[in-house]
Amino acid sequence: HLLLVEVIDSGAVTTVELGEGIYASAEVFQQQALFLIAENEGNEVVRHKILLVNLETMNPVQPLDSQLTARYFEQALYPITKLEWLSETLIRLEVADIDEASYEAVASWYKEEDAAVVVVEIAL
Repeated sequence: HLLLVEVIDSGAVTTVELGEGIYASAEVFQQQALFLIAENEGNEVVRHKILLVNLETMNPVQPLDSQLTARYFEQALYPITKLEWLSETLIRLEVADIDEASYEAVASWYKEEDAAVVVVEIAL
């Protein structure tokens, strides 16, 4: 399991579980952090999920759209090639342009020379 740990001057410790997987990257905007977590499937397929944490409260935060939450935050389904903040309440992802998240579809996408991506914007 991956953990985000905060230790303050008084010695108090706060942790947030980031789940299972491999830490891929993080983007911080003001008091919020986006973590990109990778799951490797046999070195051919890597899928990603996102975790948003309020750094002030050290609590996970869910986006407003439950469909997008299920697709990109709850489990690693698709390769995410880019993650960025557009504003305090809006993020942009670049995600593999595939119709389904089967192993075969993702593996085929990785084999493409110029693998296509789609841009997804998510309100928080």
